[in-house]
Amino acid sequence: MKKSSATKPGSAPPALMVVDDEPSQRKRVGGFVQCFGFTIIESESAEASLETLGQHPPDMILLDVRLPGISGIDALQRIREILPTVPVVLITAYADVRQAVAAFKSGPDDYLSKPIDLEVLKVAVYDALAIPTSNDPPSRIALPNLPAGFIFQSRMMRQLVETVPVVAPSGSPILIQVPSGAGKELIAQLVHYWSSSASHPIVTANCVGLSGTLIESELFGHVKGAFREASENRKGLFRTASGGSLFLDEIGEMPPEMQPKLLRALDAKKITPVSAD
Repeated sequence: MKKSSATKPGSAPPALMVVDDEPSQRKRVGGFVQCFGFTIIESESAEASLETLGQHPPDMILLDVRLPGISGIDALQRIREILPTVPVVLITAYADVRQAVAAFKSGPDDYLSKPIDLEVLKVAVYDALAIPTSNDPPSRIALPNLPAGFIFQSRMMRQLVETVPVVAPSGSPILIQVPSGAGKELIAQLVHYWSSSASHPIVTANCVGLSGTLIESELFGHVKGAFREASENRKGLFRTASGGSLFLDEIGEMPPEMQPKLLRALDAKKITPVSAD
């Protein structure tokens, strides 16, 4: 991740407003952009952002399409009436892309699809504000203290590690995609180490070679008598890791029938032990 400052010497940093009803998304996006010298204004709804615009007009707005109350599309029209020249970038889920494209009649400068690629986000912000990216060698981002024994040397690993303190505090589920043997578990431990859950344990579950029933019991627990070997209640790894972090190693090998249950656990933060319903 190259770092070039958006702030010119002697000038105030550009202010960027992030409008999203999900606190973790605001923290992730805002924390990343803040690394490049921007001041971040967070807003949890379109209504709150519209109230703020008159007193504290930002230099740019990142606006989620799906918001409670006034939608991002409707808010865009009002923003254009208040701040007609301020760049607005819509943030949208894939299903909303057609709606976002239609909204270009209202004047957004760009749109980004979720999940947001952070490097694409940086380019969109710099392009919208007409900020040139530096061709100089990238300066190194100051990292928090590394865990004992965590050592890296390559430029690619440095870029990966520099991303961790940006995403770790968000509390959002994080997908780690690296070649086999490249150190997924070490990165997962680093995410945990730099997160707000660091005072609690990190629990690891290997998803390879377990059937749907076994992995469901392993992750979500079971009640006594759920199957032949279930001689007592078991709370499962999700509850064991409560307050800490759960690392699902080789998650791509998880049986397909487990995907809806895992999605419910991650999205709705609700789990049901086997045979508890």
